[in-house]
Amino acid sequence: MLNMGFIEDIKSILSMTPETRQTIFFSATFPDQIIKIAKSEQQNPTFIRLNQENKEASSSIEQHFFIVTEQERKSALIRLIDFEQPEKALIFCRTKAETEILQNFLLSKKLKSRMLHGDLTQAERNRTVRDFRSKICDILIATDIASRGLDVDNLTHVFNFNLPENHDRYTHRIGRTGRAGRKGKAFTLTTTSEWSTHYFLRK
Repeated sequence: MLNMGFIEDIKSILSMTPETRQTIFFSATFPDQIIKIAKSEQQNPTFIRLNQENKEASSSIEQHFFIVTEQERKSALIRLIDFEQPEKALIFCRTKAETEILQNFLLSKKLKSRMLHGDLTQAERNRTVRDFRSKICDILIATDIASRGLDVDNLTHVFNFNLPENHDRYTHRIGRTGRAGRKGKAFTLTTTSEWSTHYFLRK
């Protein structure tokens, strides 16, 4: 939420709450920005980490990596979708422009998909997520705006069409599946160059 620019909204809400209150922060990851606001808004907080010995992605998520060329990304994605036949799939792209290009490509392949990115109005976002939840479309193409806070039942597959920036983003992305005791699958498309330079993927 903070990475998506909601920090001022959060501070505004906190400023309207009474001084004597209980404030609890939940996060799959704890970057410096969250630690900073937690310390400023809490008194003598206790830090609790779940699964401290296993900080990697949940064992309920089966992870796969495919090394492809840039020219092969789209065809590789289509092959994976055809083979896996996901009930509901979330595909992550890096930018709004990439979501639009991929949306047009999937529609040309007769796949029911929608886009979710930061330039949509809140009403458009709500309608897109509602269509996805109700299975009007079964594929959602999104930027990292959907990697936090999006909770959709029976989301069976996550595809990283483009790499996330870091390990935390990767964890949040694939954590959209394999929730509430269910199993999920995560597929990441990467190039030889990306694989060699992104240590967090190899780890």
